[in-house]
Amino acid sequence: MLQAHCVECHRPGEIGPFSLTDYEESAGWAAMMAEVTREHRMPPWHADPQFGEFVNANSLTDEEVQLFQDWSLAGAPAGDLSKVPPPREFTTGWQLPREPDLVVAMAPQPFKVPAEGEVRYQYFSVDPGLTEDKWINAAEVVPGNRAVVHHVIVFAAPGGKVKDDDGQMITAYVPGLRVMPLPKGYAKRIPAGSQFIFQLH
Repeated sequence: MLQAHCVECHRPGEIGPFSLTDYEESAGWAAMMAEVTREHRMPPWHADPQFGEFVNANSLTDEEVQLFQDWSLAGAPAGDLSKVPPPREFTTGWQLPREPDLVVAMAPQPFKVPAEGEVRYQYFSVDPGLTEDKWINAAEVVPGNRAVVHHVIVFAAPGGKVKDDDGQMITAYVPGLRVMPLPKGYAKRIPAGSQFIFQLH
């Protein structure tokens, strides 16, 4: 269950505040895992199931939630470690179906996150140099430091301005989100002269 629902974020270099990649790392967090799964705070999934099934759903079944409770109440026993599956492997590099046609840097210099205090949403405008309309099937955001990025949303802004919801969303990044190309035969049009607006938090 940890490999299926948790280690996408709870592993070294990702935004989870502690790692859950093996028994020794996980056992000490058993009580907390029981609490946050019982309260449906983890894994984070806020889509309402009454509106249908979602292909990327990451919620736990009632049985899985109960397993966390039982494991914690039993003192987080190790069980038969010979049956532990091999460590999950994660994609390194681009998650896109192929190498990207265009790579755009969000900012010329890294944005420094202070160790303490509140950080307001940051916005960066980038000119990708589109001299003609382009059609995109997939896009990916690659944070420089995944451990501090809550989300990134990228908009295409014709004329360089986004007013309310007029900007067309190109892609987004949140921890655990995998790249999902549009179905075959579908694409988003990015008008010539558009700026890319990055919302970062």
